[in-house]
Amino acid sequence: MQLSFSLPCMEESGHELCFLSSPNHDHDRRVGCNINGDIYVSQNWKGWEVWRFIKDECSGHFIITSWTHDKKVLCSGPDGRVFTTENNEGSWEKWRIVPHPKFEGLRIESVEHGRFLSFSGQDLHTKKKEVDTAWYIEPAHGNHFFISATSHDERLSSSNEHPFTSKNRKSWEKWIVEPTNEKIGQYTIRSMEHGKYLGAEKNDKIIVSENKQFWTIGLSTQEGGGYLILSTEYDRRLTLDENGNLFTEDVACQLEPFLPH
Repeated sequence: MQLSFSLPCMEESGHELCFLSSPNHDHDRRVGCNINGDIYVSQNWKGWEVWRFIKDECSGHFIITSWTHDKKVLCSGPDGRVFTTENNEGSWEKWRIVPHPKFEGLRIESVEHGRFLSFSGQDLHTKKKEVDTAWYIEPAHGNHFFISATSHDERLSSSNEHPFTSKNRKSWEKWIVEPTNEKIGQYTIRSMEHGKYLGAEKNDKIIVSENKQFWTIGLSTQEGGGYLILSTEYDRRLTLDENGNLFTEDVACQLEPFLPH
């Protein structure tokens, strides 16, 4: 299976960085790994809850390692214990990940022991039977991006009143790109700092507003790559020029994911 998303994933050497979530209980929980390599389950969405999913292209199996404690590898014993080791070549460290046959989400199985990763509401373990625990593998960036020019060092930024460009990578330059439920490929772009939505006007002016405006995002075929961010209302594309101006024209942007601390 592929662990891919409509928006770009945060990757390191092709390995996708994700949260491993169990939504089956009263509170949505993430699997984490502390500095000692101990496994825990919590409500956090932080760095210790981020995992690197490394796929063996020949077998299709995965090795799952902690992003912050990168020598720690998720492992399962024959008795159902789930823990970490520093052995990324062993058979106990390999996992099979397939769509869950009954629920939305995924089923995660120990390749060596044929046991299924399960969360009881208190601890993480594996079970022999095909448990109903469905797992979500969610991109670690949480759809949080810097939106940058492809050809020069400028990013989309915003005050509470208006957008502009900046060379910074700070809080005003952070945007949440959220898919809508109305149409595939359609998004809102919201300032993480100020909570206002990016929009466009018919005179090619870019604005921020309390009201949602919609954008489509697709891969650019232009030299330099990037993404084309298109105002659905005016059919014009977001542009950040070298002089710090914002307007709509047929130019690509980069979406740069950033991870939690």
